[in-house]
Amino acid sequence: PASEDFRGSEVVKPLKASEVLKRYSLRRFQRS
Repeated sequence: PASEDFRGSEVVKPLKASEVLKRYSLRRFQRS
């Protein structure tokens, strides 16, 4: 169970990071 929970967070973490990065780059693109 512990390893499974860690595995899930491991997958969710990068997903959130990519979403934030996409938003940041989009905002930066609109600024230019």
